[in-house]
Amino acid sequence: MTMTPEEIAERQEHWAAKHEEAKQVRNEAAGSLTAEQRKAIKIAWGALNSAEYNIREMFDIDMDDARNISRAEGYLRREFPGIVDEEE
Repeated sequence: MTMTPEEIAERQEHWAAKHEEAKQVRNEAAGSLTAEQRKAIKIAWGALNSAEYNIREMFDIDMDDARNISRAEGYLRREFPGIVDEEE
């Protein structure tokens, strides 16, 4: 079944609106994080970003990456115990 250009545009607008609504909900939730929780997320983001870059460029990670990932895990476990406990 082929969609008309109008149907395509309508569907795109619908999904764009839903995407924007979901983004707003996530941003509001992020605003309720404590400073330490934000710090934990930023540390984890940095560790993952660095490790991913090294994997992509060198097909390997180094001990700094491993230490940073371990450090990030510690921060996340401390700041988000409920989430970590759910997993185990």
